[in-house]
Amino acid sequence: MFVDADEAMLLFNAGGAPLPVLYFAMGAGLLIDFGARAYVGQSARQEGRGKKKGPFYLSVAVLAAASNAASALTILFGTSPAISRFDLAVSFIVDMTAFAMLAIVVYSSVRLRRLSNTTE
Repeated sequence: MFVDADEAMLLFNAGGAPLPVLYFAMGAGLLIDFGARAYVGQSARQEGRGKKKGPFYLSVAVLAAASNAASALTILFGTSPAISRFDLAVSFIVDMTAFAMLAIVVYSSVRLRRLSNTTE
């Protein structure tokens, strides 16, 4: 389905904020998300190699997984006529894959910590 250009401008220019400000906010959000995921990945990798890490990265991983799960549920139960079913399916699969990856990281880290505590 097609979206009316005037409607799109009202949506993206909500509250009178100029478009560059919205683009900057979206870019900052993407950088924060990427940075958090990179931090979780590097911390999990270091812990897997034997370096002691604190629980903060696991908290970040749980928050990111919850965000992915909420996004997947929103896609699953959303009723946007402007997005094709294929786009919705791809977005759902990507979010569920990211959720599964983060869940595996948290599970593996907790198991590794328990294993290292029993061997000491």
